[in-house]
Amino acid sequence: MLGRVDQQVKFRGFRIELGEIETVLSKCSLIKQVAVIKWTPPESKENGEHEQGLERLVAYVTLNISSVAFQEGGLTTLHLFAKNRMPAHQLPAQYIVVDQLPLTASGKINRQRLPPPTALRPRAREAEEEDEGRFPLSVLLGDVFL
Repeated sequence: MLGRVDQQVKFRGFRIELGEIETVLSKCSLIKQVAVIKWTPPESKENGEHEQGLERLVAYVTLNISSVAFQEGGLTTLHLFAKNRMPAHQLPAQYIVVDQLPLTASGKINRQRLPPPTALRPRAREAEEEDEGRFPLSVLLGDVFL
């Protein structure tokens, strides 16, 4: 059985058309080309586990401006641009700037040859790290109810 050809994916309980996200992001004046993928860490693919917290939407972009100019607030600008035009479940978790998108012989974007994203952490770990230095709710409420 072959996968979907139209780039529709299921992500966090929603059916998402990756092309719609690409269309919105391509309207940003900073962007020349864009490709969006749903990325699942290799270790969860090997185990057959597809935990929702591990999957991410990742946008690969080529720029209309120099990389140096983009690094000075470009990611924030791009994320705010997307946030104002798309629902939260469609927002990419990571934007990766590439010099050019890999193409197939027919000139289409070769998504299998996009570099794997790095430094993506599972949401559970992010939440734990955000909570460092805070008291667990059970500790705070323990004094109230005891």
